[in-house]
Amino acid sequence: MRSPDESSTDASLASMVRHGRAGELVAWIERRGDALELDALAWLLNRGASDPLLEQLATLELDRRARALLEGRGGALDTGERDDALTAIAALLTRAGWLGGAPETQRLLPELHRRLWGWLPQPRSLPRWWEAALSPAIATRWLEVQLLCDPTWLNEHLEGAPREWLLQALARLELRRSPAPDALLASLTRHPDRALRTAGLRLIREGLAAALISPSRARDGLLALLEHVVVEPKVDGDDDDEVDEEVEGDELDELDELELSEAVLAALAEPWAQVFSYPRERLERLYRARPRIATGALRCAAAARIQGPLRRVMEDAEAVPSVRCAAMVMLGGFGGRGELVAALALAEARPLLLGRACLSLLRALHRRGIFVAPPQLSALLCVYLDNHELRARALAPLVYTCRHDLMDMMRELPADAEGWIRLAPLLVEMARAPAGRRPLGARALLGATLGACQRPRVARAALGPGEDALRRRGGAGAGLARARAGGDARVSAGDRRRADARDPRPAAGRRAARGRRGERPGARRGGGARRAAAVVAAAVRRRARAAVEPVRRG
Repeated sequence: MRSPDESSTDASLASMVRHGRAGELVAWIERRGDALELDALAWLLNRGASDPLLEQLATLELDRRARALLEGRGGALDTGERDDALTAIAALLTRAGWLGGAPETQRLLPELHRRLWGWLPQPRSLPRWWEAALSPAIATRWLEVQLLCDPTWLNEHLEGAPREWLLQALARLELRRSPAPDALLASLTRHPDRALRTAGLRLIREGLAAALISPSRARDGLLALLEHVVVEPKVDGDDDDEVDEEVEGDELDELDELELSEAVLAALAEPWAQVFSYPRERLERLYRARPRIATGALRCAAAARIQGPLRRVMEDAEAVPSVRCAAMVMLGGFGGRGELVAALALAEARPLLLGRACLSLLRALHRRGIFVAPPQLSALLCVYLDNHELRARALAPLVYTCRHDLMDMMRELPADAEGWIRLAPLLVEMARAPAGRRPLGARALLGATLGACQRPRVARAALGPGEDALRRRGGAGAGLARARAGGDARVSAGDRRRADARDPRPAAGRRAARGRRGERPGARRGGGARRAAAVVAAAVRRRARAAVEPVRRG
């Protein structure tokens, strides 16, 4: 490198430096711009060891030139001339020992090394910043640039970096700023440290959304993360039966190991990942893992429309109940009649465990045009009668396709069977539906059943949903009258007034008739309703298995 004293221009530069005319020096550098030779900048850098101002001026000029060349503002230069200029600027960075310089210079150096990483001489490496006495803010910047440019550094030096520096650097990582995005993702997704893998998942999502990486590269990163998924089976005391909501991007920095595994499986179940082959071998080990992990793996199978894993888990009696129910529900989205028959058989054996999931599967299949047939009607009624969480309003659309067979079954059921406690609401819902060409006669059947019922408890329990349907026929009816004669207290005072308005007897005769039926004049209103509610609650708690066999024979 030649000295500035070899020319009049460089002599004037040396004179300004020697006499400390900083203002003139700054104006001279700005005036010269790109005409300032790199040798002069190198001379300023060498003098910067004793004068921080010169070091800062040279660093600013290097940064300005690098930005101009990288952004295409360096004049009419072809690719070779531009690369030569950037290589010359990068060579100055390796010759300067300025890690201990002024703070203003230190803030520029990490980003300047990142921009010129591709033009640094081989073998490329950053200064050994971790050995210098740097402030935490500057060290965090260097750590961020180290992760972006040379991810392999993680394998040797990561343990020596403070945890706070690492977390701050990971939070600021952006894939678009990395000179080697593929190497960065490979190092993050395969690292055993959970914080690095969490950052890798975030970068995969951001890079895929911004089209910085291809879907195949994103899938490779997710499969690498899948190798670290928690596979330990659930033990007593675990409280993760319920699957949490999907975690979005800004929350990924606070995930624990279980949440990270769940987020990886959720990403593999997204639509873009279905264009690739199903990772059968990698997911096979997860179907018997903890409930949240197993449910996530089953979602991947459901997204790929793979029935095998879902059927095996649904039929596995040793699987976690919540996972079995989730598999059954997922099969409704793409299953067929075989899944309908299998789910009903399983739910009939375990109605309290699988009843709600089976109903969800049937509703999904019904929307896809796969209806319940008469051969499956008996099993469906058994599930409905044994699981009191199932509502008649949800069941009525499913059995409407075989409504006439259902009515025939109900006509053969004895009027005193406890099954009417559950069947009466279903009959009312069937009566509300359009009957088509052939009338169902649901109201007539309900009225006749209540009229013939000799067990007041059954009549009172069935009267609640059936009274409105009976009243639409134009009168109280024999069934309604018999149920009221049994002491039903669910009939409100307004109902009594409407019934009395239709009664031609005088008021005294009506009061006398109520007294003969056991109603005390002036009794406190509401007490009978509470007693009836207690009786109904006790009846609901007892299973209606005695009423299932006659229905099944029908």
